[in-house]
Amino acid sequence: MKQPKIFFLSLFAIVSLVACDSAKTSDEILTECGSGVVMVANQFYYKVTLPTGKVWYFTGFDKDGDFENWTMDLEEIQKNKKMLTGTGFLISKDGKILTNRHVAAPTIDLSDTKKSVRALLDSMAEMVRLEMQSMSEKYDELENAKRTCYSYNEYDGNIYVDNEKMQQIEQEQAELKEAYDGDSEIKNSLKTIDLSELKVESVCELGIAYNNTFVTKITDFIPCVMTSVSDKENVDLAMLQLKSKQTPDGKHVFAVSDNDEKQGFTDKVKNLFASSDKDELQTEQKLYMIGFNAGFTLSNTSQGIKAQITSGTISQKPDNDKIMYTIPSLPGSSGSPVVNEYGKLVAVNFAGMTGTQSFNYGIQSKRIQQFVNND
Repeated sequence: MKQPKIFFLSLFAIVSLVACDSAKTSDEILTECGSGVVMVANQFYYKVTLPTGKVWYFTGFDKDGDFENWTMDLEEIQKNKKMLTGTGFLISKDGKILTNRHVAAPTIDLSDTKKSVRALLDSMAEMVRLEMQSMSEKYDELENAKRTCYSYNEYDGNIYVDNEKMQQIEQEQAELKEAYDGDSEIKNSLKTIDLSELKVESVCELGIAYNNTFVTKITDFIPCVMTSVSDKENVDLAMLQLKSKQTPDGKHVFAVSDNDEKQGFTDKVKNLFASSDKDELQTEQKLYMIGFNAGFTLSNTSQGIKAQITSGTISQKPDNDKIMYTIPSLPGSSGSPVVNEYGKLVAVNFAGMTGTQSFNYGIQSKRIQQFVNND
C-alpha cells in the first residue's frame, strides 16, 4: 500500500521540478549540450554511368560549367576527392547522428550534368574528327607517294614498278582506312548517345569529430556511415551512425522523440507536462544554435575544435515544416541542433536566406520525429 504513495510523491516532486524549470543561459546550454554536437566531414566525388556502361568521375563544376577533376580513372579521382564540413548531433546511445541530407549525401543538378556530359562527348567527337582528317590527309599523301614506285627506263622504253615499296604503301593505306572507319563509328556513337538514362551518384566517405577534441588531419575523424536519408524534398535530413555503434560515455544525447524507449522516467514525465511544439514556438521566442560555423576556420583553437553557440529569435510564424529565425550562421552550420531556452531540441538548421547571414531556416521537431521514427 505504500508504493502508490511513494509513486505519487515522486511524481509530485518531478512535476514540481518541471514547473520550477527556468530558462538557461547560453553558457549553461553549451555546457549541457555541447558534448553531443559533432563536426561532420565528407570527402566525396560524383560517379557518372553512361548508357554505354562507361563510368566517369568528377568533383563538381568550374565557373564555366565544365567538370572539375574529370577522369575515367578511379584511383585518380580518389586522390582528388572534394571535402565539405557540416554539423551533426548525437540522438541515441548506439551512435546515431542527425545531420542534413546535403551534408551527408550532396547532390548535383542532373540537367547541368547532362549538359557537361554532352559538351564533353561533343569535344571528344571533335577530337576524333580532327584525327580522321589527319588520317585522310596522310592517306592522300600516300596515294601521291605511289608515283615514286614507278620508273621509266629510257633505253628500253619500259615502265618498272617497285612492288615492295608499293605493297608497303598500300599496307599503310589499309591500316589508315581501318582506323578511319573505326574512328568514324566512334564519332557517330559519341554524337548519338542518349543521355536520358544517364546515372549520377555521389560517393561519400564520412567521419565525425567531437566538440573539444583535437583534429589536424582527415584521418583524425571517426568513421561513420549513412544509414538513411529523407526522400522528402522539404525535409533535408540524413542519419549517420558510428561504425562502432557505440556512443561514448559522457556525450550528450539529444532527445528527438517523446516515444524514445531509452528515455528515462524523469524525461518522459517532463515531456508529458511540457507544452507542445505549437505552444512553444512563437515569434520573438529566443532560440540557440550550436554548430561549427565556417568549419575549421572558426572552430580550430589551441584547445581543439570548439563549436559556437549563437542565438536569435523566431522571426516568422512557423509553418508545418520549417522555422525562420534570426540566428546568424555561416557554411558549416548545416545540420546544427537548434534548441529553446531550456535546451530542448526544436529544429535542425538547414538553409539560409540568400544575401544575408541573419535569416536562417530550421526543420521543425515534428518533421525530425517523423524521419527518426521511420528510420
